[in-house]
Amino acid sequence: MNLYSQIDDLYRAKAEWNYYDADIRKPFDKDKARDFIIQYFENGAKKRVVLPFIDEIDSMRHMHVVSAFFIGLLIKRELCPDLVIFSQKYENYEFSYLWFLVCLFHDMGYAIENDRTYKYTYRSNSEEYLRKHKDIKGSCIVEQRRYKDLGLVFVAPYRYNHFSDKSKENHSEKYEGIMFSNGVTINKAVYSRMTALNYLRYCKMAEGIKHYDHGIVGGLWLYDSLMKNYYIAFGNAKEKNKDAACNDFCLDGHWHFSSEQEAIFAYLADCIISHNMWPANADTIEIYRKYHLDELIYPKFKRISFKDNPILFILAIADTIEPIKLYSSTRGISEEEIWQGIDVIFSRKSVTMKISDDRLSFERLLGKMEGLDNWIDIEVLVDDEEKEVRLEFK
Repeated sequence: MNLYSQIDDLYRAKAEWNYYDADIRKPFDKDKARDFIIQYFENGAKKRVVLPFIDEIDSMRHMHVVSAFFIGLLIKRELCPDLVIFSQKYENYEFSYLWFLVCLFHDMGYAIENDRTYKYTYRSNSEEYLRKHKDIKGSCIVEQRRYKDLGLVFVAPYRYNHFSDKSKENHSEKYEGIMFSNGVTINKAVYSRMTALNYLRYCKMAEGIKHYDHGIVGGLWLYDSLMKNYYIAFGNAKEKNKDAACNDFCLDGHWHFSSEQEAIFAYLADCIISHNMWPANADTIEIYRKYHLDELIYPKFKRISFKDNPILFILAIADTIEPIKLYSSTRGISEEEIWQGIDVIFSRKSVTMKISDDRLSFERLLGKMEGLDNWIDIEVLVDDEEKEVRLEFK
């Protein structure tokens, strides 16, 4: 079945993707994709998280983000239909909630690649936030110069702890970390914060790159923006209910906020950061050593796998195979026609893609897959005669 038909069917199955059960327009072209992204965040009381960035990136990326969103859902449907993160306090965190935050935001960091001066706008907005909310519990000013450059107020923790409002001694070890329903537990970020910052510096300084990396910046900004939104929401709740508690409150009787979400936000931000950090190869190993990127050099580097990090794995696959970004420059073809021109089989063990429209270059698709098995735990199998590529999951 072609990709368009599968995405269209999924769109009609609202329960699988529409976490807030909202009336959201069908986003099947780039003119509607922006509105879809904003509407989704708005229905989660998080519109201010995405709105500063979305008009700093072009409409093709809006469509790419929406396309990757539905592709990721199709992958997850086969890999683990009931995938959630357990809550130790309330209802579990459904995949559709987690996925919209990480996927619909994952390319917003392009704001700084498109315009490296955008960091000054972000820093100005952070200064305004601190002036307005300096008395709100948790609004800790980050003093480190390396973070100030990007205007961060909140820096995602390296280690995850659901019960951040309690001392470690007050709960058992089993309550620590991000716990998935398929048995995966994640206690810390994929890479140390120093490695992430060294990679950011490498991208800014190395010949052939010379710019901020949108993935790292986007991940840092996601956590910062979500935490600012959290405390702004608390301020609004406090105005209506003076007894509202910062670690557990409802806004307008509808949206529930809990300090447990801090670890969730940190994990999702790390998925965005990590999905854009490439391992060293023969051409880059020496410069990686120069920038102290040992975690990205074999044998220390570990390929991304579903069994170790489910959402990061799905993001890496969905972002890579998403075809709008790959074929948007093809003359005279619409977004829907790109989806229609690719037959895709999603299964628990693999994703198979076959080009059925001669306007879509099979060689370009192969180029996209080159080296993919170096950083994701998969095997890439190619059938040139059938114009087919299969990604087999390990």
